Amino acid sequence: MENREYELKIMLSKDEYEYFYKKSTKDIVQTNYYFETSDFNMRKSKQTLRIREKNNNYEITLKSLMTSNSHDGIIDMKENSINLNKEDFIDIINNKTSINHFMSGLSEPLKLIGKLKTKRSMISTNDLLPSMELDENNYLGKIDYELEWEINESLYPIAIDYLKNEGIKLEEHITKQSKFIRFCDRLLYIDES
Repeated sequence: MENREYELKIMLSKDEYEYFYKKSTKDIVQTNYYFETSDFNMRKSKQTLRIREKNNNYEITLKSLMTSNSHDGIIDMKENSINLNKEDFIDIINNKTSINHFMSGLSEPLKLIGKLKTKRSMISTNDLLPSMELDENNYLGKIDYELEWEINESLYPIAIDYLKNEGIKLEEHITKQSKFIRFCDRLLYIDES
């Protein structure tokens, strides 16, 4: 299944996360298992390959960064996803089966480089805007916090006004780094230490 994701990403401090968490509902825990080549060619080519485990469901997703856009903090990705059964998931994670067999177009062998666990909560804002996703991410001994907001371009100014009204100083928080990029940066930092 092919999909387009146009997402505003805002990094939060722990205090800001806790402020928004009080407004949230529906906690969901999901784990992303990331795959990469030995020389990080996926990252270099602005692609992400992951298996997401959520509620005993498994999905492989290949994300590719699309064109840069005019709005700060927006990540525009093309996604191709397929569902996976539990047995295949276990075989991939245990290196009994290559993930390359499940996604077409992958030319280099990929290996599991680690996982990122997210506690995701939903926040309703107003009738004009879709719900925001509030994430607490735990990976490689690090915890970070972010808001992800799938919006279209026409809603961007309304979303920015909402965040400003909530006291978020956008110049300090907007990021164009996906979870995968932050995961890789942390992994490379640990390897260098």
